[in-house]
This record gives sequence, structure tokens and C-alpha cells, in this order.
Amino acid sequence: PEWSAGSRPCRRARGLWHASIIWQHGMRHVEAALDAFRGAGVHVLRVEPFAMRNVTEFARRVYRKLPNTNPGKFVECMRVKAAHLEALDYRKAYVLTAYAPAGSTSMHAVKHALRSRYDPPVSKDLARCGANFIVHVTDDAEDADDVLNMTGQPP
Repeated sequence: PEWSAGSRPCRRARGLWHASIIWQHGMRHVEAALDAFRGAGVHVLRVEPFAMRNVTEFARRVYRKLPNTNPGKFVECMRVKAAHLEALDYRKAYVLTAYAPAGSTSMHAVKHALRSRYDPPVSKDLARCGANFIVHVTDDAEDADDVLNMTGQPP
């Protein structure tokens, strides 16, 4: 295979290394999420529980990269998301370590499908900011390493 458990994909592999967070309000859908990722050809290497001490700080660190378009809205939305999670006292999550080989369905496509099926209904303002998203997927290996380090997982 292109990867082996507990190690990075080899340099010749042309896939992407990801970490994914299933937030507490999505934890009851973790089996469906695993099935969706695996069905898309993604190799899920690990699924580990994680408890946050400070949800606001954790969310700030996870969403630290500003997008090129509309960074001000992004910062406001991440504040709204963190406040929403804090208000619900959501401090638990699952952290998935996954490898998406070249040619597999995008992790982001699977993420959006999971969100459209399982995100709980919330007000327009909360939905506009993604406060109800059940899943987060990193964009690159650097982000994946950061999330794994923040959650005490090995890379």
C-alpha cells in the first residue's frame, strides 16, 4: 500500500495527509463519517477521542489561517463558532488521522456531504458562520501536523 499505519505516506505517494475533527455534536455520526471517508477511498489510520480544556482557544488555533477572500468575515465567524461551542459546553471531539491517495474523492467533498446530511439546524447567523458544522478537515500536511500536535496525537 501507499501508506503504513503509524507512519507518513512515502514521498512518492501523490495523495494528501489530513487530520479531521468530528466536533461533539457530530460524535453520534462518527461511524457514518468513517464509512463516507472509506467509501471515497480515504485511508483512516486512527480515530482518537479528545477533550478540550478551552474551546475558544482550541478553535482559534485550528482556524488560524486566514483565507485570501474576506478574512474579516472569517475571523468574525470563527468567533461565533467558538462562542456557540462554548455555550453548548462542547468540549469533546474525535480526531481522525487520514490519508487520501491520488485519485480518491476529495476529503473536502466528503466533508461537505457529511455537513449537508448531519449538521444540526441552527439560526441563519450561526449557519452562515458554520457554527453547526460537525466536521473539520485540514487543508494540507502542515495543518494536519498542527491539529495532531494540539490534540496530543502522533503525526
